[in-house]
Parts: sequence; structure tokens; C-alpha cells
Amino acid sequence: KLIEPKFQLFAEAYPDSNFVKIVGDRNEETKELLDSMKIAAVPAFRVFKNGEDVSAELAVMDKMDIVQAERTLRQVIKRHY
Repeated sequence: KLIEPKFQLFAEAYPDSNFVKIVGDRNEETKELLDSMKIAAVPAFRVFKNGEDVSAELAVMDKMDIVQAERTLRQVIKRHY
């Protein structure tokens, strides 16, 4: 719930990008998707450019506080936007 408002702000700040929220325990299909992306903890973020995952440094966001996580996500998006 803490990250949801930030997620919305990112979506508004980068209107040419697609921001997708996936609830991992909804059904088997979403569980398989998260498994295939090696997402073990939520919230998790990935940034894709031309179909390639360019967000390796976001994999450790679950170990960051909310301020550092937001800063890191913002840096990754700006780098690839």
C-alpha cells in the first residue's frame, strides 16, 4: 500500500511508458509469471526496454527502505526512458 501512490506518480510522469501491476497470488498464471521473472518478494519492479529487462539493480529493492527504493527506481527509469 505504501508504494501504490508512488507507482501512480511514475505512471503519470512517464506517459509513454506502460506501468503494470500484477498481483502474484491471484491465479496460477500470475504465479507462473512471477516465478519466470524470478520475483520472490513484492512489491517488485522491472523496467523493460525493447523487450529486454534492464533493471537488474531493482532486484534488491525489497532490502531498501521506501525512500531508497523510490530513488533507485527513478534512476533506472530515467536512464532508459
